[in-house]
Amino acid sequence: MKYALITFLLLPLYSLACSCDPPPVALEFLQSKYVIWGSVIEKEYAADSLTYTVTLKIDKHFKANKAKPKELTFTQNAEGRYTGNYTSCDFSVNEGESWLVYAYEYKGDLAFGYFCSNSKPYSSFENIRKEELEILKLGNSIDLNKIIFERTAIRNIAYSEEYQKPEPKVPLDTLLIQVDSELYSGLDDSNFQNFIINVDTKGKISVIAVHRKQKNFEIKRVYDVMYPAYTSIDSLNTKLQNEIIKAIMKGKVWKPAEFMGKKVNSQVHLQVYFKKNKKPYTSPLY
Repeated sequence: MKYALITFLLLPLYSLACSCDPPPVALEFLQSKYVIWGSVIEKEYAADSLTYTVTLKIDKHFKANKAKPKELTFTQNAEGRYTGNYTSCDFSVNEGESWLVYAYEYKGDLAFGYFCSNSKPYSSFENIRKEELEILKLGNSIDLNKIIFERTAIRNIAYSEEYQKPEPKVPLDTLLIQVDSELYSGLDDSNFQNFIINVDTKGKISVIAVHRKQKNFEIKRVYDVMYPAYTSIDSLNTKLQNEIIKAIMKGKVWKPAEFMGKKVNSQVHLQVYFKKNKKPYTSPLY
């Protein structure tokens, strides 16, 4: 059975940001409707040469779906030498090539890209990275509850539209008013304090003070999603920092982060600033 699908012309705007790195394989797998390995058996240009259509014969489906078509057909923008419109986003799919494709739905159609994606052509199946193949084999059992969504993971805009960051239900600046002004009245305007806030799927939070120069974390990896796991540093447990943490914790439950409509564990960075004759205030969460 052959499925005719319109693609690159309808890709969302994030596909045009061609300088970004590909997202973690585990996250792109979850986003994709099909993850396939196949070969291009046909390429045909439109009469006006502005687009071309490629048909992929599918040798392997990685993602569990009820429908497992043997072929998929995609329509792409033609190369700049045909359209006269050269961009940094140009890529070509050619007959005889073998591709690992992460195909996703956008406005009811399927699409796949090259930049900002793990979709890539390979000379053979054996040339796909072993680490990627291991994740693809586990793909259908990926557990979102094990992943910590942090700025390192979400900076790639290829999937940020499906990520909603956590939010405090009580404004942080309102909570920080409770901090005794005597603890920061003597600080100069350049002073600020750094904090990490962990928010679980139920909105429960924990807060850790961090230092700009002294690293109190180790990088951990779940699947191929990396995040820094912070631990407390005794030297940072000043009275001011402890009072700030107590004030933030009074916010109790936050609105948890969401990815693809599901509540997920997350981690945000926060800076608390002190200016003369002003109450402490915070930076946007990042």
